[in-house]
Amino acid sequence: MKQKFPYGYCDFERIITDNYFYQDRTDRIQQLEDVGNSILLLRPRRFGKSLLLSMLENYYDLAKADKFETLFGHLAIGQTPTPHHNQYFVMKWDFSMVDPHGDVEAIIRSLYNHINSRIINFANYYQPYLKNKIEIDRADALFSFNSLLAAVQAPQRLYLLIDEYDNFANEVMVSRQQGQKRYEQLLQGEGTANGLYFERLQKILLPKSNRNEIERAVDLFYSTGDLQPVCDLVEQRFSALDNRDYKQADELLVKTAFLAILFNDLYYMINSETALQRGYADLTMILRSYQLLDHVVEFKYVSLKEVGLSGAQVRELSREELRLLPAVQQQLSQATTQLARYRVGLTQIYGNILRLQAYGVVSIGFERMVWQKDKF
Repeated sequence: MKQKFPYGYCDFERIITDNYFYQDRTDRIQQLEDVGNSILLLRPRRFGKSLLLSMLENYYDLAKADKFETLFGHLAIGQTPTPHHNQYFVMKWDFSMVDPHGDVEAIIRSLYNHINSRIINFANYYQPYLKNKIEIDRADALFSFNSLLAAVQAPQRLYLLIDEYDNFANEVMVSRQQGQKRYEQLLQGEGTANGLYFERLQKILLPKSNRNEIERAVDLFYSTGDLQPVCDLVEQRFSALDNRDYKQADELLVKTAFLAILFNDLYYMINSETALQRGYADLTMILRSYQLLDHVVEFKYVSLKEVGLSGAQVRELSREELRLLPAVQQQLSQATTQLARYRVGLTQIYGNILRLQAYGVVSIGFERMVWQKDKF
């Protein structure tokens, strides 16, 4: 039977049961389970994230154990399923359903309404499996969620999937167009966007007492391309992180730190994971209309284990000595290769008007930063 192409569909069960084409990615399930309990997927739009979540929802849902063969029997994971299949209560939140407009209180209310609606659907769907009633507080979704957690009893556990998690962050990034007061209210206040995305990172990276130093470092980078003061700031602030943060250490956290410091959508069109030349640039900053420089940055992360040194030993080395470490040289070389491709792609998009500066940044643990400006 000829298969249909499911353009724009992200309902895994419908795609399988209605005989739509499905590009099998179920062999990645074991890899995802090996990563840990908390997974953040940061990829561009239309990359298949929502369909992936739908697939995981069907795979782990204990109420769909009788459908496992139908949905997964012909796929890679159906041949070698993990012990966790159909072992969880599954709940999915979709933050694209939350209205990000209005003041902070309005956003919180919209968020609470969405979460409460999902909890009500959860209670109805899993009613045969729940021993305790879930209490709903329409004024406080956190109370409702805690009641749900109390109703989910061992040996089953809850698998929480959050789609469109960047909905609030995107609103923060465009909110300057609606006025500086609103931007500061969303970004610096005690509201939803702060709590979900920025609170811990901004407290570490952007202390109010240090704003002048941050502004000087950022302005120097914008105008001259000197990244060293920004790297120094990140090094200083990363010293506030503790051992639990190392469990999730990778280049994503490094990129997020630089984004928190360098973000300025008044001067720049800022993009993360821009698709360029069969790759994805970590950070591009293309000038709008001011006499500053354009920037593309590729971030790399090297663990202390990979360089064979302790944190104390790394802190004692000069930046040139760090640069000569084989693991660091390898990452800088990879960054240079990627940046050369990104430069070609950006030039094709924007033309020769770009005053493009390209940088490779390597974080050695959370201890030190090594960077280089590439010349092409």
